[in-house]
Amino acid sequence: MRSLSSELLRASLLVLLALALLLPLGLWTRGRAVDEQVLRWINTGLANPALDLLATLGYILGSLWFVLILAAAVFLLGRRRLGISLFLANLSVALIVAGIKLLLNEPRPWEVLTGIRVVGQPLVGQGYPSSHAVVAFLTAYLLIRYYSPGWPLRVAVYGLATLVAWSRVYDGEHFPTDVLI
Repeated sequence: MRSLSSELLRASLLVLLALALLLPLGLWTRGRAVDEQVLRWINTGLANPALDLLATLGYILGSLWFVLILAAAVFLLGRRRLGISLFLANLSVALIVAGIKLLLNEPRPWEVLTGIRVVGQPLVGQGYPSSHAVVAFLTAYLLIRYYSPGWPLRVAVYGLATLVAWSRVYDGEHFPTDVLI
């Protein structure tokens, strides 16, 4: 059994590696027409009330506050190691992503493009990378590492993380390349 600190280090390094590898991709494709076309197809082409609700669920599941509440609940239910891992890893990564956002200062789609639907209240702050997507995939990774479920549950857990990433584009808050992590 690995120690808590080695698990946290491994998870943090994986997220940093993913961001380091995909950061140039995001910068390279920022002005590309494909990014905008995919955004418009997801954001306006798929728009309907049922998907608005699904996207709201994705927003909630990828919120840092939701994951921190989940971490506290898991801790209080006796899964202390997992609770601490979820809390520390997500808090650490949220700080790293906030720093990257400040450094790059990338706008959100609705700030620079016309005709973009915003589902809910528009978020304030920089766009790239998506904090929700990072939090969702890190949480999925930690849950799968802790519980080691079979492939159907792995697909379901990563499916929820993918829902979070998709919801950020559908909501008009991120370009597709913002959620690629």
